[in-house]
Amino acid sequence: MLIDRMRENCSRPVWLSVIAGFFVTFSAFSGTVYYVGPEGDDAASGSRDAPWATLENAGEAAEAGDTVVFLPGDYAGVLAPVNSGTADAPLVFRAEQRRTARLLGEDSSAYPLDLDGVAHVRIEGFHIEPGWREGRWLRMDQCEHVVIRDCLMEKGFSGMPFHITNSKNIWVQDSVLRKNAFNMARISDSENIVFEGNVVSRAGHSPFQIFPPDSNRRMVVRGNVFHAAWGRPFEFFTTDDVLFEHNIITHAYNSGRSASSNAKFCVQRGIFRFNRVFRNPGGPLHLYPWREGMLEALRFYNNVFHDCAHYGFRIRGGDQVRDVQFMNNILAHNDPHGNSYQMRASGGGPVELRFRGNALRGPEPGWGSVIDWNGSAYSVEAANEAAPDVFEGNVDADPGFVDAANYIHGLRADSALRNAAMPLARAVGDGEAAVLPVDDVLPFYDGFGIPGEAGDVIRVGADAVEARVVEVNRGDQTLVLDQSVRWQDGDPVNLRWSGSGPDVGVYEHGEDGRPSVEVRAEPFHVAPGEPVQLRLVLRGIADTASIEWQLGDGTLVLDTTEFTHTYDRAYDYPIRVRVEDTNGGVHRGTGYVVVEPPRDPGAPLLHSTFGIDDDEWWWRWQSYRPATTAARRWERVLVLEDGTDVPPPWTHPRGGNRIIAPGEEGEHGEGWLRVYAPEDGGLLPAWVHPADWCIDTYPLLRIRYRVDPGTPIGFYIRAFSGQELWLAASPNTSRAENDPDLPRLEDDGEWHILDTDVRVIRDRYPGVNVLEGLRFLAPDRGRVKEGHSYCLDEVLIAPEGS
Repeated sequence: MLIDRMRENCSRPVWLSVIAGFFVTFSAFSGTVYYVGPEGDDAASGSRDAPWATLENAGEAAEAGDTVVFLPGDYAGVLAPVNSGTADAPLVFRAEQRRTARLLGEDSSAYPLDLDGVAHVRIEGFHIEPGWREGRWLRMDQCEHVVIRDCLMEKGFSGMPFHITNSKNIWVQDSVLRKNAFNMARISDSENIVFEGNVVSRAGHSPFQIFPPDSNRRMVVRGNVFHAAWGRPFEFFTTDDVLFEHNIITHAYNSGRSASSNAKFCVQRGIFRFNRVFRNPGGPLHLYPWREGMLEALRFYNNVFHDCAHYGFRIRGGDQVRDVQFMNNILAHNDPHGNSYQMRASGGGPVELRFRGNALRGPEPGWGSVIDWNGSAYSVEAANEAAPDVFEGNVDADPGFVDAANYIHGLRADSALRNAAMPLARAVGDGEAAVLPVDDVLPFYDGFGIPGEAGDVIRVGADAVEARVVEVNRGDQTLVLDQSVRWQDGDPVNLRWSGSGPDVGVYEHGEDGRPSVEVRAEPFHVAPGEPVQLRLVLRGIADTASIEWQLGDGTLVLDTTEFTHTYDRAYDYPIRVRVEDTNGGVHRGTGYVVVEPPRDPGAPLLHSTFGIDDDEWWWRWQSYRPATTAARRWERVLVLEDGTDVPPPWTHPRGGNRIIAPGEEGEHGEGWLRVYAPEDGGLLPAWVHPADWCIDTYPLLRIRYRVDPGTPIGFYIRAFSGQELWLAASPNTSRAENDPDLPRLEDDGEWHILDTDVRVIRDRYPGVNVLEGLRFLAPDRGRVKEGHSYCLDEVLIAPEGS
C-alpha cells in the first residue's frame, strides 16, 4: 500500500535516520531540538517560532544529543560543528523538509559543510549548491562515526568539492552528487567507509575517486547508480578490502575531460558482485594496475554486462596482476558495432587470471569472436579448449532475460542459467566445526569489522547447511562461522540458493535464496509526461517492515512494491530502493529510466559551435589526450571580450557578454576551440565521440576550421572495430604527401568549410554502420613545432541535406 509520496517541496516529510545499517527515529534522542531560519536571529531562543539565523551559530551551539532543524531557504556561510555527539546521543543537523534548506558556502574556497575532528554527527536532507564560482560541498577530516544522508550536492566548480580524509566509520547514504567541472568526490587515507544508495553523475574528469593509492581500506560500495554521462564512472587506486555490490554502471562516456570511459578498479582483496553494467557508449570497466599497485585477490561474480558499445570488461594481466577470477557472470550483446567481443583479456595462466562458469553470448550462437584473449579471437568453446587452466566451464548461452529491451535482467523460468552456477568454493577434508576450511575464501564477505555490517550467509554441501560468515581467514583459508556445520571433502560452498543450485547472474530466483531487490521499470525509455510502471521483485527477504523509493527527480515513495510514475522533463533518472525486513536486515536495489522526447529526424547528432550557448563543447571535446607532457598543456581557449576564460555552462556570464577570440570573431560571433603546441613534438588532439553515430542516419560531417601555416594536422573517423579512415590532412603531413587523393585542409590561417559524407568509409570497410568517433590529430609528431595551432569554429554531424 502506498503510505506516502512526496516531492522535494512537500510539506509532509517523513524523516528517518540511518546508522550502521538500521533506521531509528529522531524521537529516540533526548537532547534539545533547535531551529534555524533564513529570517532568524542568533540572539533568539532557537525555537520553531524564534529560530536562529546562521550556520555558524548552529555549529557552535549544538551539543551531544541535540537536533538542529533548518527551515526552508538559502543559507550562506559554513556549518562547522564544534562539538561531537556520542553513540547514544548523536549530534544531528537536518532540513525540516528534505532538500529545501540550501547551503551556499561563504566564498569560493569554503565548504558549506566542514567537519573537522568530530564524531557521532549526522547530516541529513540538505541541498548543497554553492553560490560562488569555484564553490564546494563537503570537507571531512579526522572524523569518526559520521552519517551523511539524503543530501543533494550539485554544481560545484572546484577540483574536489566533496573530500573525506583521515576518517573512520563513515556512512554516505541515499545522496546525490552531480555536475562538477572536474574531479568531484574523493576519499583519502580513510577506513570503514560505507557508500550506499547514492547517485554519482556528471563530472568532467573523475566523479568518485578513491585516492591516493594504498591510503584507503575496508570500503563497502552498495546499491548506487553510477551514470557518468560526462565521463567515466569511478576510480579506485590500489584500495584494500573492497565490497562492490548491487550497483548500476551505465552511461559511461569517452568525453572531453575524462580521458576515457573506463572505470578504474585497482583493488587488492576485493569482491565485485551482483552489479549491472549496461548501456554504456564506451567501455565501462578496464581493469589494470595503476603505477606500482597490484590488482590482486579479486573475485568478480554474478554480474551482468549487457549492451555496451564496447566490451563488457577488459583486463590487462602481467606481473602486477595475481589471482583474479571471474565466475558466474553474464556477458551478452556487447560490442555490437565492432567484433562482438564480450570481454577482452591479456595475461598469463591461472596464477594471474581465471574465467569459470561465465555465460557469454554474441550476436548469434557459436560466435567466433566473443572473447579476445591476448589479441586473438575465440568462441566460448574454443577458449575453454585452448586454455583449460584459464577458461573453465564457460558456456555460450542466451541469458534468457525477462526483458532485455527494457534492461530487466532477471531470468525467465526457462532460462538455461537458472540453477547452473559453479560453486564459489569447495570444502576441504571432512569435518564438523564452526571453522570451515575451503579451497577459496576470497568470494566471501565477513563485514570488514564495520559497525552494523554482517557477513554472508552461506550454505554448505548437498544438505544446504546454513551459517553466517563471521571472519574470513586468508592465511589458513578458513571461514569462521556463527555456528557449527558438517561437511565432506569437495562439498560446494555458496551463498544462499534456491532450487537445485545457484543461478548465474545478478539475482537468485526463488524464495529461500540469497536476498535481492530487483527494480523493474517499464518502459525503460519514455518521453516526458509518459507513464513508467515501477515494480519491485523481492526474493529471499523476510516480511518487509519498510520500503523507500528515491526516483531520481526528488520524489520519495514509501511502502509499496508497485506504482506508476511520470517524469516531467528530459533526463536520465537513477532509481534507488531501500528495503528493511522485519528481522532488521536492510537490502538495496537500483533502477534506471531514460526520459527524452522523440528524436527529430532532421536534428543534428552533434552541433558544436564552442559558443556561450553551446553547453556541451567543454565535456564533449577531448583535447588533452593521449596523455603526453605536451598534450596535457594544450588548451581549449574560449575567452570573453575582457580576456577572461569561460567556466562550465551553468556559470556562463550573461548580460551582453559574448565569447570571442582576441582580435577576430568567428562566423557565429561567439568563439572557437583552439588547440596549439606549447613546445615541439606533440599530438594536437581534438577528439569527439558522439553516441549512436549511425552513418546512414547522420552521414553529413561539416567542419569550419582554420589551420595556421605549416601546422601538420589531419582528421579521421574511427569505427568500433578499430578501423580508421583519414578524411583530410594539411599539406605538411605524410598523409597528404603519400595520398594525392586525400582532401586537403588549407593551412593559410583563414577560415574554411569542409563537407564530407562519412559513408565513404564503406569504400574501404563495407561492413561499417556505426562510428565510434571523430579525431583530429597530428599524424607526424616530429613535424609539430612550438606555436603550431588550429581552430574549430563549428562541427556538425547531421542527416543528409542539413
